[in-house]
Amino acid sequence: MDSNIVLMSLQDKISSEGAPLLKSKLDKLSPQQMEDFNVKLPFLNLKNPIIWLILGIFLGTLGVDRFYKGDMGLGVAKLFLWWLTLGLWIWLDFFVWKGIKKDNLNKVLKVL
Repeated sequence: MDSNIVLMSLQDKISSEGAPLLKSKLDKLSPQQMEDFNVKLPFLNLKNPIIWLILGIFLGTLGVDRFYKGDMGLGVAKLFLWWLTLGLWIWLDFFVWKGIKKDNLNKVLKVL
């Protein structure tokens, strides 16, 4: 599989700033390494930031968005402490959703 095809399949899951770094690393792989990477890629459990945003908007007060991201501790805290913070979590989540793309990029780079 070509590195451009891999980047196209990941374009909605990684940040645009990280795409050139990933492309350069993919271009340096041998055909065998690229094949190994393609086998591992579906098992990385990459998160979709749009789904996270929708979960945050509709179920954010229950912490579902944090559970989806994998932040179990923050999900529980958000679930039980939302009434104390009076919606502060909602404003903080608008800054966090871009972090999902960075998390996805880090997962992909670890496999390389």
